[in-house]
Amino acid sequence: MTKDNLARRNWNGDKSCCFCHYPETIQHLFFQCYHARFLWRAVHLMFGLSSPLSIDDLFTNWSKGGSKRHNSLLLTAATTLCWTIWITRNEVVFDKCKPKTFLQVLFRGTYWLRQWAGLQRHDDTRQQLLLAGQHLETAALHFFLVPMDGCQIGLLVCLSLDFLLWVVFLVCGCEVPRIVL
Repeated sequence: MTKDNLARRNWNGDKSCCFCHYPETIQHLFFQCYHARFLWRAVHLMFGLSSPLSIDDLFTNWSKGGSKRHNSLLLTAATTLCWTIWITRNEVVFDKCKPKTFLQVLFRGTYWLRQWAGLQRHDDTRQQLLLAGQHLETAALHFFLVPMDGCQIGLLVCLSLDFLLWVVFLVCGCEVPRIVL
């Protein structure tokens, strides 16, 4: 249960989101929190899909824009992202783990997408989900790795001002500036 639902059942814990400290609701956790917005924005940049605005939008509009087969793929991928956000949140809240970085959450999502792809009945569906995960990983690495004198410097481990500004640009939907070290 999200913290707002726990509070309705007389739970006295911290009611704020473990990622950003705004009040935690389903709407916030999956669509408004900067972690969720980052993931949906990455999907948007890679696949051209607009970010869903709510649970209702996700299940009634967002995943119903194509053929039955296409919609099934979208729903599987979207559910994977929501599951990833949920289990990452639970680790922070209940296991007292340090919050994951955006890339750690994204790669956890692609891990689960690969796992769920293996559960598909049809080989072509399985392959499409695997390919979507690979494209998302490749794009994320492209954005987060900057060439410098013939080597790659991973910005994942560097929380520089440039990195934080880039994340703000990505989450807000602005054009991503080129980061130069």
